[in-house]
Amino acid sequence: MRCISLGKQRLFRFLGLCFLVWLGLGGLAGFAEEKVEPKDSPQVYKVKVVTDFKPDLSLKGVVMPQEFKCLPQIEMKEFGGDFKIESILPQGTSVKSGDIILKLDTEPLDKEIKNTVERLDNLKFDFAQSKERLPLDEKNSAQDLERAEIRYARAKEQLKNYTEIEWPLQKDRDALSMKWSEGRLADQITELEQLVKMYEESEIASKTKDLVLERTKRDVELSKISLELSKREQAFRHNVEHPKKLEDLVNEGKWAKEDLELLKKRTAMNADKSKESLGNMEFELREQTERLEHLKNDLSLCTLTAGSSGVLVYGDLTKLLVSDRPIFKELDDIPVKGDSVKPDRLAFTVYAPEKYGVMVSVPESVRFLVENGLKGLVLINALPDRSFHAAVSQIADLADGKKGGDAEYSTCLKLEEADLRRLQPGLSCTVKLDFKAFEGVIMIPSKLLIERKGKVFVKVKKDDAVSEQEVFAGMSDNNNTIILYGIATGDELVFP
Repeated sequence: MRCISLGKQRLFRFLGLCFLVWLGLGGLAGFAEEKVEPKDSPQVYKVKVVTDFKPDLSLKGVVMPQEFKCLPQIEMKEFGGDFKIESILPQGTSVKSGDIILKLDTEPLDKEIKNTVERLDNLKFDFAQSKERLPLDEKNSAQDLERAEIRYARAKEQLKNYTEIEWPLQKDRDALSMKWSEGRLADQITELEQLVKMYEESEIASKTKDLVLERTKRDVELSKISLELSKREQAFRHNVEHPKKLEDLVNEGKWAKEDLELLKKRTAMNADKSKESLGNMEFELREQTERLEHLKNDLSLCTLTAGSSGVLVYGDLTKLLVSDRPIFKELDDIPVKGDSVKPDRLAFTVYAPEKYGVMVSVPESVRFLVENGLKGLVLINALPDRSFHAAVSQIADLADGKKGGDAEYSTCLKLEEADLRRLQPGLSCTVKLDFKAFEGVIMIPSKLLIERKGKVFVKVKKDDAVSEQEVFAGMSDNNNTIILYGIATGDELVFP
């Protein structure tokens, strides 16, 4: 049994070894047969001259009336409040010239006109009163100036009279009075001395002698006292009264002069202020008068009538068509009776429903290929069973804007079919213009172009290298573009 087990083990080992050898040989063979798949080579386009190239250009457009008139926008010059709509015709209504399209409730404007009239009347009254008061104020000011000038002249005159006449006279009077008092006292003293001497030598009765001497001595004493009082009074007058009065007179002259100057300035300022006030009132009067005229003109704008016959559309039809907005808006956006609105936000168009055209935006790359009279085929999305022939009737002078890097020009085409009753403004369509064929031009697929920072490049393959080359692109349709320079016939271009 042990021998058999050893035999089986050796057999299994041999078979396993053979399997490993077979597996190794098979793997090497498979590795030797494996091939490295080459990477996809880039798609190449060889530049060539096209002998007959007719651009295939389809433009999105919109149906529009050939004849329409946008009603003047309601532009209030003065009143900036809201109005309630008193009546308004529904959109799509057929109107005749003179029909009332919109009527606004004028109650707020009537109140404003009434308030302005009252304000204007008050201004006129105040202005008339001020004009009447002005000459009275001027007369009062002139009288005040005259009184101030008299006061100043009188003050100067008083000062002059005092310093040149009154005070010198007083000084002379005081000196004379002093001399008189001193002389009298001296005479009395001499007289007393003579009496005493006479009575000593005379035998007159003692009583009479005593009475005369006593009276004379008393007079001498009184004269001395009087002289002393005169000296004190003169000293007071010279040292106190004279300086004070001189100061008062000088101050009175100075104050009178200052008051006169201030009064002159105040009078001039008041005169200027009165004139300025009158000027301001006159300006406000003119302003309120103009405001009243503007409000009355605004009142006349509250009723809008149709200027021609046709179908009524809300909004400026030209702007609605260009902006790709629906002409017939949602119900919530349509103004109705009772709505509060800003008049300048309302716009209306009346168009003739018999004549229609198409408006498209022509890219600048083909702008100069489009000219008046160029034919085209119009396919209206809402009418797949019909096609319409059209011709270019008008091209905008200025570009509307840029879309995808190119400026676009609004272009109108006139539909040539007689029966246009099923059409209406705003229907979307596709226009295929019938361009003339080009001969001998270099044309490449538009997918080869690379636009970067306002320039156009293509990838050019030369030998095994690929590099970018700037080119100048010309006209382009939906698939191909003409190259004016930058590449030549036979160049190999690589798709990006």
